[in-house]
Amino acid sequence: MRSWPAQTVTIVAAISIHLGRTVAFSSQQTLSGTNQCRDTERTVLSVSNERDMSRLSTWSETGGVKIHPAAKLSSAGNGNWGISLQQPYAKTGETIMSVPNELVLSSQRSLREFNLQIPTEILQAEGQSEHRPEFVLMTKLLLEKSKGEQSEWHVWLSSLPTSFNTGVCMDDVERSYLPPMSLAQTEFMDEKYRVYTKALRAMEDKPPSLAALLETDIAKGQEAVLWAFNVVYTRSWRVGGNDGSDADSNIVPLGDMFNH
Repeated sequence: MRSWPAQTVTIVAAISIHLGRTVAFSSQQTLSGTNQCRDTERTVLSVSNERDMSRLSTWSETGGVKIHPAAKLSSAGNGNWGISLQQPYAKTGETIMSVPNELVLSSQRSLREFNLQIPTEILQAEGQSEHRPEFVLMTKLLLEKSKGEQSEWHVWLSSLPTSFNTGVCMDDVERSYLPPMSLAQTEFMDEKYRVYTKALRAMEDKPPSLAALLETDIAKGQEAVLWAFNVVYTRSWRVGGNDGSDADSNIVPLGDMFNH
């Protein structure tokens, strides 16, 4: 069980993703304020022109997501969206959201969708084998993105940020202002992104829609791949071992909109 601090509410995963039928978030501490989880105010990369939030509530309700009346999807301006608590506030320990396990994007459940033999070999050779769950989750995001409206997650995907200001998106001038530790972390993420891209290109027997997306994406400077990489590393968390052998990297739709 792990908790994350936030401006609006501190949330904790209360039910195992592996064993439970739902993922639940409980109120650990009730706070007032606004969600400060900003996407960015500048466009570094853009997979689509804007976030489509109009259908998200209906999609989540249809999918079985249950949300406490005090929890609202709200805009903080500049294209930033999140879950905030309104009055009357939820009580400490009260469940404020539950998401059916079927809606959770899981690296473990996605393994059978891809031929991972060569990507796994590349990750091992490059010293990134422990990060295979995140690579698989990134590939799963790209697959669902490639399906368009045929994807079960299309509405949620359309609601995701279209731009980021993470380290891998920084230019040389921005990086020159980073302190040494932050710069080292940024360069570590650069290397991880390079290896993921190499492994993705080498994957055999790609699903047709994914292969078509990646072929088109090359001409766009790997825009979609960079987008998926950023989504994984800003909106996912792990369940299980840290060595990658039995770890499961997950993204919980709507649950990812808490400032965790």
